[in-house]
Amino acid sequence: MKKTGILFFSLLFFNHPAFALGLHLGMAVAVRSQVNELDKKAVEKILANAGLPGNLFASGWLSGTAARGAAIASAPVVIKDSFGTRKNAVTDAQGEYSIDITGLYPPLLLNAAGGTTMYFSIAFSTGVCNIHPVTDLVLRAYFKSSMNISSNLDSAFSDNFISLLPLPPEETINSLKGVITQQAAPVLARAGIADGSFDIISSAFDADGTGFDQAIEELGITGTTDYSRVIVTDLITGIVLSTITPSSDGSVSPDAPFGLTAAEVSSNSISIAWLVSGSSGIAGYTVFRDGALRASVSETTFKDTGLTQGTQYTYTVSAFTWTGTNSAQSDSLSVTTSGTPPPPQTAPSAPSSVSFSAGNASASLSWASVSGASTYNIYWSNSPAMTKTTGTKITSATSTYTLNGLTNGATYYAAVTAVNSYGESPLSSVAGACPSAGAVPFHVDINITRGTAIFPNKYTSWHTGGTATSCYFAYPDGWTVGGSELTNWVPLPPGWTVGGAAMTNYLPIPPGWTFAGAAMTNYVGVAPGWHVGGAAMTNYYAYPDDSLTTLEIRYEDPNWLGMFQVLQQNGTLSDDELANLIIAYYYTLHQK
Repeated sequence: MKKTGILFFSLLFFNHPAFALGLHLGMAVAVRSQVNELDKKAVEKILANAGLPGNLFASGWLSGTAARGAAIASAPVVIKDSFGTRKNAVTDAQGEYSIDITGLYPPLLLNAAGGTTMYFSIAFSTGVCNIHPVTDLVLRAYFKSSMNISSNLDSAFSDNFISLLPLPPEETINSLKGVITQQAAPVLARAGIADGSFDIISSAFDADGTGFDQAIEELGITGTTDYSRVIVTDLITGIVLSTITPSSDGSVSPDAPFGLTAAEVSSNSISIAWLVSGSSGIAGYTVFRDGALRASVSETTFKDTGLTQGTQYTYTVSAFTWTGTNSAQSDSLSVTTSGTPPPPQTAPSAPSSVSFSAGNASASLSWASVSGASTYNIYWSNSPAMTKTTGTKITSATSTYTLNGLTNGATYYAAVTAVNSYGESPLSSVAGACPSAGAVPFHVDINITRGTAIFPNKYTSWHTGGTATSCYFAYPDGWTVGGSELTNWVPLPPGWTVGGAAMTNYLPIPPGWTFAGAAMTNYVGVAPGWHVGGAAMTNYYAYPDDSLTTLEIRYEDPNWLGMFQVLQQNGTLSDDELANLIIAYYYTLHQK
């Protein structure tokens, strides 16, 4: 007989809708009792054979508050799972209970006695499950619509639990909770409960007359004994908040809503409205935005807030009954909020105009700024085939970056990426640079012969490689070296010029020395009594040019009489109105 009973249960269990198969409502009480005696392993084996999850048995505790304004104290709490397995608890003086539900198979139907009235609730897992008149309304409306059971729900729970199966799925209960919560919104708001911040089943509360407990006291739920008509009233204002009329045939799908319109549009909200047919038993409406569930409401209007300006949203609406039976979705409505759309939420583009300039044991990287970038990443390597993976990464750079500690003479490569909160751009073009020590002090070899001299009265400096360079040589008056190398001389550093505009940075020249140049009216550091070509020189000075280069001075044949051999890459040398019998010779410069 036991084997036959198990087999019979298995066949019926596989048809249980709660597990995608469902139990027959006409199952005999004797068989149900036998089912309750099955041990957990046998049930798990049946679930496995049916291809259903056997790991959904609860493991842990369930607790909550039973109240009807005042606490439902010292009251028995009965819990039954989807197999009809029963556990019992008792509330304390504050209406609170706690029980280990390990081994039960959710959903769980709960019942608490408040005097002569029974209140129902439902749990889908461990955690919190409150029991009060609002949860009772949700469950009675569901069973009235699905099985025409409401006023006799108490006896069915106690004596014919099998008739209540399948227990409602969580999605249906969530929709019904949403409808009831919306209808009770004025009372909840007066109790300090913000819209959407409290779950009537799973949010903990105390039966102390404040918060949600205050809302329960101020919410009137009355109607016919069979729950075919229920009136929800604000007891403080006397306003009827809702009239609920669950259909006794809630399994019939209602007609789809139609005629969606945008009633009001702003930069951050859209209000929509729709029409419905005369379908009976509608509990509420589900609003979908861009294909995702947005809200469950009881009215034929909905205001969607927290939107982005200048953005299009698409809405559809379906109706549902108290059993959770849904209609088809309505035709879609696309609405665009006012205002300018925000910039695309994407990573920035790769930087351009990348330049890598070498210095002494260093190289500086610069690039054009990128719109939408907050920072930049630097990647550098010794290989021109560098990637993000192979390069050394430096984060949080700004508009320029200098790599220091490099080896002179070695070539380095670098690139840049732009970064913002949405990601990192591709790598920019790769640029190369070869650090060097730069210019070194120049060396000059001079041969001077006293006698006929070539002296330029006008001189224009020239350029090598695009950079201006000028240099003069000063030497003592009266020296005769007969063509041998002059060893007593004063070199002016590269980039320094003798003759020109007044400068504050200068190189003093000792008295008695003569150099080429025109008389000046302003001078720095040159004493009166200096001579050029035998004439008194009172106003001369030396100053630096804006560039440095390696130079050398070449001896020019005096017999050429002004035919200068100018050794340079490019530029000009003006040499006119030459004078003879001048003590000094003039020597040209070129890049060494």
